[in-house]
Amino acid sequence: MQIKVSKSAYVVENKKGERMSIRSYQYMFERLTEKAGVRKLNFHALRHTFATTMLNNGADLRAVQELLGHESLKTTEIYTHTTFAELKDIYAKAHPRGKKTKSEDNG
Repeated sequence: MQIKVSKSAYVVENKKGERMSIRSYQYMFERLTEKAGVRKLNFHALRHTFATTMLNNGADLRAVQELLGHESLKTTEIYTHTTFAELKDIYAKAHPRGKKTKSEDNG
């Protein structure tokens, strides 16, 4: 098996050697999920999961912005809500003044 090394700036190219459009990714994703028999999964959910996972594991917000192709940082910031929710949960469990559930208080 031979792997062609491209000097392109793009990770994935279309047949013309150009950057793939977002619609091309969506179309491929729709075809793959249809073929796999998965109906409740959409491309936006995949992007959201990717961004949230990256941020939850310490990725820089600007790096995620670049990877998602967002022009505005505010657009990328919507993915931080899950991260902050997790931080609040950790705080609640670990800090003496954090609110603990009744089962945690008893044992």
